[in-house]
Amino acid sequence: MYTLDKVYIFEYNGGVKGVLNMVSVNATDVRKNWSTYLDNVRNKPVFIKRTHDFSALMDIKSLKLALSYVPITYSKVTDKDGSIVISSNDMDVVSTGKDEQEALSNFTSDLVEYAQEFYDEFEFWSSAPNRTKHIPVVLRILTADNSQEVEDMLVCQNGQN
Repeated sequence: MYTLDKVYIFEYNGGVKGVLNMVSVNATDVRKNWSTYLDNVRNKPVFIKRTHDFSALMDIKSLKLALSYVPITYSKVTDKDGSIVISSNDMDVVSTGKDEQEALSNFTSDLVEYAQEFYDEFEFWSSAPNRTKHIPVVLRILTADNSQEVEDMLVCQNGQN
């Protein structure tokens, strides 16, 4: 590292771990000063290094903001019997209802249930190749304050009748 007119320039070997090494703190320091680091995450995330592993600690407000750009899209189709079928474009979640509001309410509940089950078995589902892309959506759902907030996140992309 060298200083050029009060601008700090870090030389590193590139890649994510190179950047994380520049801003991370040792896990031992975090453990010794847990309260201080926990208070500081209100201002910015803390990246923690333990041996070769990196973790991030951030407040829920920042996490919600970071995840707010993750779309949760669904398709809506009217069945032959007039019922509404809503299916996630991102995950294997499908719900029905006699009208759109019931189908959307059922869909929201099913998404929350899916997110909770994914979280309960996170190690298993997060390592499944066809499920890793669900992680941001699951985290976005889990950080919602209530089911109405989850419903407000949803973006409809109407399907074919």
